[in-house]
Amino acid sequence: WAGTLIAARGIAAEAYATETEAKTAAIEAARAVAKNLGNTVAVCRTSYIHPSVLDAYQDQALHDLWNRQRQKAPPEAGLRDEECALLRYLEACSAKAEKAA
Repeated sequence: WAGTLIAARGIAAEAYATETEAKTAAIEAARAVAKNLGNTVAVCRTSYIHPSVLDAYQDQALHDLWNRQRQKAPPEAGLRDEECALLRYLEACSAKAEKAA
């Protein structure tokens, strides 16, 4: 959860103009997670960061979905605002994937 939350904090920073910028931002997010958790970037990308969070750096629709979830209220009891946004985002991604299947 912590790794996914750390990576998610950077999604809303901006929509990236190029695919290269988006990939660089996703790598930087993974580096931030690795630094905070004391692990390698590769391990963090595969084991500690939900793939939908990293996809949001490169997919404008997911980026927009993240921003919509951040603006929703009220927060759930016991969770900080950004945790609530992440939970709603992951639930929305899951529902979207189920619909597509």
